[in-house]
Amino acid sequence: MSVTPMIYYKHNNFVRSVHELYQQDGDYRRSAMIALAIMAKSQEGDIFNDSLIIDKLNKVSVTSISGKLYQVYDLQKSCRLVVATKDQEKILLFAGDTKKFNEWRASILKEKPTFEKTKQDSRQLSTITVEMAAIEESDEFNFDDFIKNNPDSVEAKIKQAIDMLIIQSSNNKESRKKLRQSIQQYRQDIKEYYNLLEHQNSTDYDANLNDETTIISEIDKVITIIEKKHHTIVTNRVEDTFSFIKSHQLQSGLDATQKLKDEVEFVEIKVKYTMALENLVDNMKIGIALSEKTKLINDVVNENLVKDDIKTNLIENKKNQGV
Repeated sequence: MSVTPMIYYKHNNFVRSVHELYQQDGDYRRSAMIALAIMAKSQEGDIFNDSLIIDKLNKVSVTSISGKLYQVYDLQKSCRLVVATKDQEKILLFAGDTKKFNEWRASILKEKPTFEKTKQDSRQLSTITVEMAAIEESDEFNFDDFIKNNPDSVEAKIKQAIDMLIIQSSNNKESRKKLRQSIQQYRQDIKEYYNLLEHQNSTDYDANLNDETTIISEIDKVITIIEKKHHTIVTNRVEDTFSFIKSHQLQSGLDATQKLKDEVEFVEIKVKYTMALENLVDNMKIGIALSEKTKLINDVVNENLVKDDIKTNLIENKKNQGV
């Protein structure tokens, strides 16, 4: 039995491409899980030899891509997994649906990177031992069962991290949608109050609020108007009300009280509008942070977060297997 070292790498964009595939659900998500399982197995050379890393996947021939450098594998839903190979080194490059694969292939044909350049943009996973021996056929790999039976595995942690990001991103987008609906309603109410109180109506409430800078500017503007304009109006209403009451002009005092109430309610709506705008800014910042986490999930999974647990599990697995 001959033994040859095999070194596996993953390209910096590999997990990002898998995550985009995972978000499509169904068989697309299953394809993403298979790609992630391959990446995870390639890190554990003590358990999985090379023939078990990319097992049971059919290799396909793609014009101008397939050959010495690139190996293309067929996943479910006509998705593709691409691995760059040279001598005893393999780089996990890309996983995606037909559209994304065609886009990736076009960029590769344009840039024509060498294997060494691709390796510079990649991270080494581990050294795998290739055992050139007959391998007993096993049942088809079921990722869902594997996750269920191995909750502390690398694959499970990858899936948990991605699932959490998807849930948080979904909640973030839904919250943003509701905030924008509330803001739109507050704007409509403000316009109606301008007409009711016969103030000069501002057209600023028709402006778009698409970016953080514009929203913060709107917040400062509304607070300034409350401070300078509405403070003066409310103060005058209070003085008018008490002046009428003091002079026993009670009906006029009652009318002035109603006008004071309307002005205070108007200020209240503007304050709630401002609070909604501030919440929208916070929501947008969270959305950006989640996007950055998605981009960095590759590093998050492979750093010290899971290393200690993996080492412990490997030791236990070896003991159970009598290694």
